[in-house]
Amino acid sequence: MSESQNESVISFRVERMRRAPRNWTYWVAFFTFLNGLFLLIGQDFLILAGLVAPFLLTAAWPHFAAAAVFAALAYFSSKFRALLAVGLAIYIADTLLAAYLGLWSGFVMHLVVLVLVSIALVGSRRLAKQLATQPQDSST
Repeated sequence: MSESQNESVISFRVERMRRAPRNWTYWVAFFTFLNGLFLLIGQDFLILAGLVAPFLLTAAWPHFAAAAVFAALAYFSSKFRALLAVGLAIYIADTLLAAYLGLWSGFVMHLVVLVLVSIALVGSRRLAKQLATQPQDSST
C-alpha cells in the first residue's frame, strides 16, 4: 500500500483533477438551465448551485442565456484555459450577490462549489509536482 504509484495512474489523476473546473462550469450551466426551466413551467423549485443573478429578472430567458454563456466558457476552455477564470470571476460575483441579497443557502452552496474547485486545482498541482519529481522508469 505504501509503494509509490505508477506514473500513468498519477497522470490520469492529474488530468481528471485538471478537468474539474471545466466540469463544474458545465454543471453550473446545467443547474442554471434547470432553474430557468423550473421557472418557465411554474415550479417552485430551484437548484442552489445555479446562478443567482438571473433571478433578478422575472423571466426564464436570463437563466437560459447565463447557462449558454457558462456552457460556452466550459466548451472553449479546452482550447483557452483562461476562460475558466472568467467563469470563476462570474461565479464569485454571483456568490457575493447571494450574500448581499441575504440568500444564505445559495451563498453557502456557492462556497461549497468554490471550495471543491479549489481542492481540485490544488490537488492537480500537487500531483503534477509529484509526477515531475518521480524518477523515470528506464525499463520501457
